[in-house]
Amino acid sequence: MRRRQTIFSLTLALLLLAPIAASPQQRKLLLTPSSIPLTAKTPRQFVPPGWTVEEQIVGDLNRDSLPDIVLKLVQSKVSGSENGTDDRQRALVILFRAKNDQLRRAAIADRLLQCLSCGGALYGMKDAPAHVTIAKGILIVKQERGSRNVVDQTFRFRHDKKIGKFLLIELDLADRDRAGGELVEQHTNFLTGQKTVTKSRFDEGLQKFVVKSSTRTKVNKSRIPIEQVDHEKY
Repeated sequence: MRRRQTIFSLTLALLLLAPIAASPQQRKLLLTPSSIPLTAKTPRQFVPPGWTVEEQIVGDLNRDSLPDIVLKLVQSKVSGSENGTDDRQRALVILFRAKNDQLRRAAIADRLLQCLSCGGALYGMKDAPAHVTIAKGILIVKQERGSRNVVDQTFRFRHDKKIGKFLLIELDLADRDRAGGELVEQHTNFLTGQKTVTKSRFDEGLQKFVVKSSTRTKVNKSRIPIEQVDHEKY
């Protein structure tokens, strides 16, 4: 009896001491808002330790005719890390410019952009894309990943002055089978509450995709802040 209790106690101790497998969200090194100031004079002051600027996008995002700034950040390389992959995370920091040229932090999105190695076999050892643009006050993010099946994502955000948040207003998703020639496209407009799903097939003779069906349904007019958008869920 004592022997059984001893074995049980040792087993329990080993289980308690063993490292617990972290979930995907726990493994990510995400930005801490407290590490980024609310206001500063230069964009560089909004870059926290351990991160660098991959790209800086300029445009008017709150319709005040002043050039706002979007910082596309990427985690800094860790010296001595040569594992053949680059799973460094990306993040967005959106800055509003005031008339006195002061910059104010408007939003932080640390799950919206895919990581450098998130492109799958489609990109292999190359960095996966995460294109960020500004057009007519709309913040647009386009990225793709996959292998045989390629998933394209296009997110569009607009600043809502009433609540002071960037909200997801449109979402375009496309799932393309490169071997089978099938394409499923999904467009969701959260302002009108409409979702359209179009199915197409590649025609070898015409050398283009031909629409086979298209359906339209109603969805909730969701108000999703940019901070809550996770690219892995789409």
